[in-house]
Amino acid sequence: FVCKFGIRLNGGYHVDTSPSWIRSMVDTYLTTFNTDYIDVLMIHNPPSYLNAWDIAATYKELYDEGKVKYFGVSNFFPNDFDRLEEAMQAHDLTLSVLETMFSTSRPQKWNDGTVPNMLNKETPIPVLAWGAVGGDPMNGPNPLFVNPGWKEQQFVNHLTEFGGSNMNGLAADQVMMTWLTSMQNVVAILGTTKADRLVFQTMPTICGEEMSDEEWQSLLQSIQRRVHTLHSVQLHWKL
Repeated sequence: FVCKFGIRLNGGYHVDTSPSWIRSMVDTYLTTFNTDYIDVLMIHNPPSYLNAWDIAATYKELYDEGKVKYFGVSNFFPNDFDRLEEAMQAHDLTLSVLETMFSTSRPQKWNDGTVPNMLNKETPIPVLAWGAVGGDPMNGPNPLFVNPGWKEQQFVNHLTEFGGSNMNGLAADQVMMTWLTSMQNVVAILGTTKADRLVFQTMPTICGEEMSDEEWQSLLQSIQRRVHTLHSVQLHWKL
């Protein structure tokens, strides 16, 4: 049972991590879902000011009361993650998971060090990769597979070619899933609720399909080169 808190829209968008709001949200979840505890409590987005020590103290109280078992964050940068974790360690607690947008079509969190930072800690922090096959729940249908533009279609074609030549004919979205799940401690979050899509996209992982380190690096590097090339082509066309 995973719950998030933080985002508030009254008075304009802001992230509230005050002790009173944390407690209010926890009690609301427990009452609404008629349960005694939350498995994982996550801050939905980093606040403009991270009151790490107040958050950690509140978490300690909730943990001691048995209301929350584990704690995590979503969309945090490494420096904010480390600040909060340092404050929590003073209470003998730790952060257990990071959720972030991460996929072959959006590898920025690999390039900026966010994901490697989590996976290379002494005790690796699991990463929940949302938008695993390129979708964004805030922006409608997945542009890679629903009415793709020229740039999106070129990207899908590249993944399809890679799947055909390196991975026994896997489709583009299956290649994207396999790229993620070939990493230890990375869990792919799929946005679809269609059973046939869920089965299709996860079947290679269920069947044990994995990329070698060489294949994984090769795909990442080819994507980065292709993204740069496509951007240059579009810029030239606009000029």
